[in-house]
Amino acid sequence: MKLSRPRRSEARRATQRAFSLMELMLSVSIMVVIVGALYAMFYQTQKALRSSVNQVDVLESGRVAMDLLSRELSQMAPTRLANSTNFVAFLTPVYQPVVQRVPVAGNLFRTNRLQEIYFFSRYGQNVSGTCYRVLGANNGVGTLGRFTYITNLAMFRQPVSLLALLAEQQAATNFATIASGVIHFRVLAYDTFGMPLSWPTNRFDTNSVWLLPDANDRLSPAVARETRATFVSNALPAYLDIELGVLEPTTLAQFQSFPAGSPMAATFLSNHIGQVQLFRQRVPIAESAVFYAQYR
Repeated sequence: MKLSRPRRSEARRATQRAFSLMELMLSVSIMVVIVGALYAMFYQTQKALRSSVNQVDVLESGRVAMDLLSRELSQMAPTRLANSTNFVAFLTPVYQPVVQRVPVAGNLFRTNRLQEIYFFSRYGQNVSGTCYRVLGANNGVGTLGRFTYITNLAMFRQPVSLLALLAEQQAATNFATIASGVIHFRVLAYDTFGMPLSWPTNRFDTNSVWLLPDANDRLSPAVARETRATFVSNALPAYLDIELGVLEPTTLAQFQSFPAGSPMAATFLSNHIGQVQLFRQRVPIAESAVFYAQYR
């Protein structure tokens, strides 16, 4: 049986059912736009999720650190022995402060300070000497560590400088890690009227409270902006303001990728003030009521 060729009209209809090159290019272009939009939306969602996770981690770490600090500082006790130090706070001498630029405020800058504090607490017949300081912050960012020891009441007859000397001789591994990525740690003392105890203004006129310009304030050697506060005998601050600044983990990892001490690292840190989570809490010192009662 001989097969006949398809008619010309049928061949034309079969050709018209196929896509042209222009139609294919238009379809591919539309698909590329849709996929690109979906990818951009997915990327932004993933970025927001990572940022949210980082903030949750930083907030949780900051809350834990602030809770521990506020609980221990509120329990500090005076020695009630002449010339014996109860509490001291001063700038850490080995670290340079980090200055960060506030982009929305023009030429406004914020200075991050790193202090260390020493204090005693009483537990029955024993006392606990505690030190908080930031470790490994040669580049401006370090780890808040805690060193403590328990001894008998005889230690109350010794100045807190012995605790500072003991803490400085300890290896970093002997400090308990409280928070990582710390760029700012500062404790400010207030009297019972809520006035800051600072040099040279608002000084408390007593031999039990020593307020001096902090010799480690390298940004302003001529004009003291920071105060070295020391409380001896039966004196304690009525309130303490705790300030803690923690850098977000992602930003911290990026900062640590730069060579240590390089201008690039300093510039990067200066321009990322928005990635620093700040915590602040005012803590009342219960044992200070006896000292301030004589000035009412």
